[in-house]
Amino acid sequence: MSISIIIPTKNAASNLRRLLISILKAKTPPKEIIVVDNHSADGTRRIARRIWKQREQENFVPDLPKLTILTKGPERSVQKNWGAKKAKGTHLLFLDADMEVSQGLITELQQFSTRDARAAIIPEDSVGQDFWGKAVALERNCYQGKPLVEAPRFLKKKTFLDIGGYDVNLIAGEDWDLAKRLEDKGAHFYRTKRTLLHHEATGFTPNLQRKWYYTQHIEKYAQKHPRRFARQSSFWGRLLIFWHARQKLARHPAQTSAFLFIKTIIFIRWKLSRT
Repeated sequence: MSISIIIPTKNAASNLRRLLISILKAKTPPKEIIVVDNHSADGTRRIARRIWKQREQENFVPDLPKLTILTKGPERSVQKNWGAKKAKGTHLLFLDADMEVSQGLITELQQFSTRDARAAIIPEDSVGQDFWGKAVALERNCYQGKPLVEAPRFLKKKTFLDIGGYDVNLIAGEDWDLAKRLEDKGAHFYRTKRTLLHHEATGFTPNLQRKWYYTQHIEKYAQKHPRRFARQSSFWGRLLIFWHARQKLARHPAQTSAFLFIKTIIFIRWKLSRT
């Protein structure tokens, strides 16, 4: 049993180094790491190669994973499917460039793979470096442990390929769609104890732009799974989640107001775009 890590990238130079180093610090490294880059113009591929060259020279990792860098686009679903097709491992771990692997996570996933686990959800702890990043992270952390808004990132390769991989027609919600199709096939989702760190963007405009990008592309997912999306996007459902997290939100009133402000702008813009 072995793990292939697949990382879709697009101008991710500022984040990729942190993720790759966190993977290399694992006591039991994965079999291979596949970076599937969408024609980055910021040196993303060069940074990945440089890290590997340095590690080879320093013998930093005794059993250095194989690094493969591919070029594919136009969106994440295509990139991830391409990486899965080229992967040599029995299990696949899909990571985003703005993530960081916690100590012990790779080992825990390798234990899952020996039990022939078909899919596993990895809890995500969101963190931000400035006020707006921390505000968005606060919202995201309210959703941790909520089945409707979580999706597996660790999958048995055969299971992933048998189900057809990610829907390439979806730019947003492709992970929720995959989870729904796996559920329909009766797949059991394991859940890791270790987490991923998810680093949010810095600044008001980048966070607003990121949220708007996925909001304007969520319609295809909503049309494919109308009932599920209705529950995922329910105003009252989200309000209930925030109510359960009220003590956490009360400790950070300014950041709570900030992410609600962003959500209000996105909602108004979305409504106007549909008129």
